Amino acid sequence: ARSRSVNGNALEALVGAVYLDLGYKAARKFVLKGLIKPFVDVNKLTTTTSNYKSKLIEWAQRHGKDVRYELSGEPRPGGVMEFTATVLLSNEVVATGMGLNKKQAEQLAAERALAALGV
Repeated sequence: ARSRSVNGNALEALVGAVYLDLGYKAARKFVLKGLIKPFVDVNKLTTTTSNYKSKLIEWAQRHGKDVRYELSGEPRPGGVMEFTATVLLSNEVVATGMGLNKKQAEQLAAERALAALGV
């Protein structure tokens, strides 16, 4: 099995060759019509929620709940910090998430909270 980096390098070389031989407009058309359009549903992509914190806040407001995050950070080997975020709805723990930054930890915690709530 080929590694992802080999596949990525091959794709980059292909797009680069189209760009060098035919120019920017042709390369753009090739990427959009040949690579993206057949495999990606752009309409679905634009309506997919990736900001789980916002979605959780909206849900909480509709249901009269307060949302609060408790954060903690713990150093890991190599000088890396790992953060833990706990979501509380009206002071009740709902879910926890971990990440290499605060935002990532909060997003994962919010995503898990939404799943726990069946949203």
